[in-house]
Amino acid sequence: MVYGKIKIVAPAEYWSQTRKGYWKTGALWIVASLVATVVFLVVINNLIIDLQATTSATSSTFTFDTIKYGILLTVFISIGVFIINFFIKLATSAFHLSRDANERMQLTHLYLALINENAITTEERSIVLQALFSRADTGLLKGDSSPTIPDSGLIGQLLKANGK
Repeated sequence: MVYGKIKIVAPAEYWSQTRKGYWKTGALWIVASLVATVVFLVVINNLIIDLQATTSATSSTFTFDTIKYGILLTVFISIGVFIINFFIKLATSAFHLSRDANERMQLTHLYLALINENAITTEERSIVLQALFSRADTGLLKGDSSPTIPDSGLIGQLLKANGK
């Protein structure tokens, strides 16, 4: 039984380290989105000041420069909003994966405790293994859902072969 315990402790440690890594990655994306927002606001402010200076110097009529600054301002705002939104999605995804790794770490500890007490049935083992080996949902894709592992699959056959 010691060999089985060692095999489960290593994945529990892996999930713990993975959770911490995703949490740090999420924090870095939050900082990147804040920096991008500040840079975006400073550049937008400078473009608006330049636009006002150009407009007031040439009177209140539209010129080629005012149209040029208007288009430049619109393009820059679009790109800035896209980049900030992208960074926020990456941060949200990293935090989501961190939470998923934490849940898998807890499931691994639960599985280890149940094996240690010989208090797990084949059905319960199948449920825990399905949760542990399912695909992680990143949250970046809509409708991204994890398929479950069928009992007739590899894990179910291995459990039946061992008679558990």
